[in-house]
Amino acid sequence: MHQHTLFILYDISNTAKPLLTLNDHEDYIRTASFIPGSNLIVTGCYDYNIRLFDTRVSGSQAILKLNQADPVEDLLSLNPTQLVSCGGNTIKTWDLTAAKQVRSLSNFSKTVTCLYNANERGILAGSVDGHVKVFDSLSTNWEVKFGWKFGSGVLSCAVSPNHKHLVVGLNSGLLAIRTRKTEPKVKQGVKQQKSHAFEKMMRGADYHGEYEHRIIEDDRSTASQKKLKQFEKDINSFRWADALDNALISGMSKELTITALEGLKTRGKVRVALLGRDENTLEPLLTWCLRNIDDVRTINTVSDYLAVTLEMYSEIIESSSILQELIYGIKRRLDIEIKKAEEAQKITGMLELLSV
Repeated sequence: MHQHTLFILYDISNTAKPLLTLNDHEDYIRTASFIPGSNLIVTGCYDYNIRLFDTRVSGSQAILKLNQADPVEDLLSLNPTQLVSCGGNTIKTWDLTAAKQVRSLSNFSKTVTCLYNANERGILAGSVDGHVKVFDSLSTNWEVKFGWKFGSGVLSCAVSPNHKHLVVGLNSGLLAIRTRKTEPKVKQGVKQQKSHAFEKMMRGADYHGEYEHRIIEDDRSTASQKKLKQFEKDINSFRWADALDNALISGMSKELTITALEGLKTRGKVRVALLGRDENTLEPLLTWCLRNIDDVRTINTVSDYLAVTLEMYSEIIESSSILQELIYGIKRRLDIEIKKAEEAQKITGMLELLSV
């Protein structure tokens, strides 16, 4: 157990006397973990530090201290030499043997609160921004290979031993459980009973109404089919960056562009769609935002995409005169809209006085 800045280890069969007491912490202890196959204990603290203790060494001083650069929220020990930590909006992996950071992942917009090891399926991480993402721990760069979006912040997550159920604790007080659907397996050697559903469906297919007084032709082969837009095909094929590009092409109506942008936002793929862009690929998005910033129907969408773009590409925007001019144009239009809102508020107050 850990109380404030004091870490106490008990034997659950005898809680009268603690086995170990560690007090080398300067702030609240948030998490702790045993290092498998060793006598080591690692703790995560709100003083931004990860501490490694050896239970065989007398005293409570840490034998190793690692700086997370943010309050440590959770720790996960993958093996005796590899440690995963989260704090702020980053996830970091550490080599305990070399006492150094291996990689840093910034795939979330808000604080990462929990970690879970799903073994060969990957590492799960949950954040206050409502996302749970699965990282491929077998790859070199730990790419995100799947994710879920929830209605409120995620505080904890876990997967059942058979990998069929995902359980997520939310800061709204709800416990969300998602189940992976699996088709029932047919046992070998057992003949599957036919349902005759196809025969029932095809019954009467050759009858064309010869004995009816009125025949209505319904040639489905020539019936007009709805043709998908290119950005819809891209979304269905999980090509998020292409979907964003095709939604911003010249001649695309505002309604269809909003549909595409909202579709990416609903799926939580805004950051993925904006990855790897430069001045030429950012210009269409900022131009569209400048053109529609004063429309009340699109202000929420424009503000969301602008916030993510400014966060991800502030350096590119500062070095590009074209992008800077677009940002200044957006700011000027915002100032005009703010003045209009202030004038409207004054007029509303005058009308309220007259109606008294």
